Amino acid sequence: MPTQQELASADYGGYPDNYEQIIKTYLEPILKDPYSAEYRHLKGPEKQWTSFFAQSNYGYGVCYMINAKNIFGGFTGYKIHHFLIRDGLVVQHVYESGENYDIMGEVARDRCK
Repeated sequence: MPTQQELASADYGGYPDNYEQIIKTYLEPILKDPYSAEYRHLKGPEKQWTSFFAQSNYGYGVCYMINAKNIFGGFTGYKIHHFLIRDGLVVQHVYESGENYDIMGEVARDRCK
């Protein structure tokens, strides 16, 4: 975990005024039908740091509930998604899968509290 001094002096990148468009552009090639996805903004952008395999990442965290279609054309139900944005790009994305033992879902829920 970074110290208070490291957090205060960290470079989080520029504030993402257009965070909604950044996220939708990022998800476009990932979602089966990106234009039908339903978004509920939960919080952010706010300065955040994340750690993954001892590598700290700094940026702006944004949380959404997203309901998207699956390969059969049915909606999957709203799931929590956490995006870390830095300098206009999504640098990390974790979300609920709806599966048993959903570790990344727990991470997303924790970051979106």
